[in-house]
Amino acid sequence: MLFWFWSADLFKYEHTYHLKLSSLPASYYRLLFPANISLSCLDGLPATNLNDLPCSESGHKDAHRWVTAFRLVHKKPWQRAIDVEFIAAPSAYCFEAYELRLIHESKNIVQSTVVSTDSLTRETIDNRFVAYGKYSFENVEPGNYRIGLIPVDRGRNGICRCPVPDGSCSCSLAVLHNVVMLGKKKQIIVRGLRRYILPSVAETLPCSSKEELVQVNKETNLLLIYARDCPLHENAVHSLAAWLQWIWPSVRISADFLCKSDILENKCDWVVKSIKEADRIIVINSYGSFMRYRAKLLNEQTVGLIERKSPDEFDFLFLTQIDLIFSQFFSKLMSVRFSYTPSEWILPPLTAYPCYELPTHRIYFVENLFHPSSKASVATKQFSEGIFYDQFCRLVDEGLKEFAHSNDWFSKWHCRKRCTLHFSPIASRSSSGSTAARDENPESVSLLLSSDSHGTTFKEEEDINATVEKAVCEGPTGDSGFEDGSAKSLDRYTSTKSFSQHTATDAE
Repeated sequence: MLFWFWSADLFKYEHTYHLKLSSLPASYYRLLFPANISLSCLDGLPATNLNDLPCSESGHKDAHRWVTAFRLVHKKPWQRAIDVEFIAAPSAYCFEAYELRLIHESKNIVQSTVVSTDSLTRETIDNRFVAYGKYSFENVEPGNYRIGLIPVDRGRNGICRCPVPDGSCSCSLAVLHNVVMLGKKKQIIVRGLRRYILPSVAETLPCSSKEELVQVNKETNLLLIYARDCPLHENAVHSLAAWLQWIWPSVRISADFLCKSDILENKCDWVVKSIKEADRIIVINSYGSFMRYRAKLLNEQTVGLIERKSPDEFDFLFLTQIDLIFSQFFSKLMSVRFSYTPSEWILPPLTAYPCYELPTHRIYFVENLFHPSSKASVATKQFSEGIFYDQFCRLVDEGLKEFAHSNDWFSKWHCRKRCTLHFSPIASRSSSGSTAARDENPESVSLLLSSDSHGTTFKEEEDINATVEKAVCEGPTGDSGFEDGSAKSLDRYTSTKSFSQHTATDAE
């Protein structure tokens, strides 16, 4: 329930007021003859002016009640900037501009700007027309701020766009609290450092020159980790690598498809070395990565591991890399997903961290990916241009269409395999009584996908205890033995140009 109060002379500045709301006692006649009260709520804001008058002649009677929603607030301490995106009002309210304010905790307006409706970006989301504005506050000092947005109450012709019932003209101010800008850590130069250096070493150091004593690594190593869901997904990953290489030519990108000779020479060494040498590790979430990781965590014989039907020598790399990253190198990690992968399939350890949807969040992803000192060379290129970006968007759009109309695309490329003998708690308990049987038929320890399975998706030579089956979480559904991950929640992803259902913290 929402209450609005208007007064032209009751309230004064620099005063604090407390409002108390008390309900009246029930009426005797109302108890005998209860009134029928019907509440009607609009499905959306009106598409036309209720007064049926042009915007140049009259303001909308409900325009003073409208407040915005902030679509995105992205803080960049290294650049001392705050990017803000806000939802604009419907065209029926006839606002011509919006004033965006950066307010310090001392209640002083530090920066303000006017965003014209001509500069708004317009999109169609769920068959609804949505307009939003963008602005970046620069040179923001460290501190606690609030962001405010208020429509400009009068148009160019002087007509009030926010008429209040008491006769005044005032729009509502929307405020976002607790926007904290952290300070950059400054390097401290200690004088007299030369006296603590050994003489033999000091003679070789060019202390009097202007050269850097500590050479910063000029080459940035980038590691891509993904699961091989299907050829279309693999091609999208290849296009992402080509696009990032085009944005920053000096970056060194590592992935299984780029380091085949090193992997074939020594797989384990390459996994450890590539992760330790990487400055940034990009984990690409997908339906296949989620299913593989979940099957590994369950580690049950009735669930099995997930493999491709035609695996190659690189299929095992994903789980090995993920285990090593989550245990030791979590600080290097960046979580991303393509637009055709719903947020439900983000790996469980990464759900509490920002996940960039590509290509929707391309600008914020690139800015957080590359080192601030290299921003000058990166900023000269437009992220949304070039043949590599167009190819990447085309593949993501193909994935949106393919996975939305195919419910069994994952089972087309993957199957389940029973865990090996030493992984299975059932096999360890029954090993003494059935060793001979396994020796006679080694195929009995493997688990094959059944074409006519429904509840249990595997053919088994031995009966498994029913209590163990109940302990396992509900098994996959359908003939394929996999959940319907392609159709789930994909209806809200219509195009790579539409905005994902992210909150502000997703891109912070």
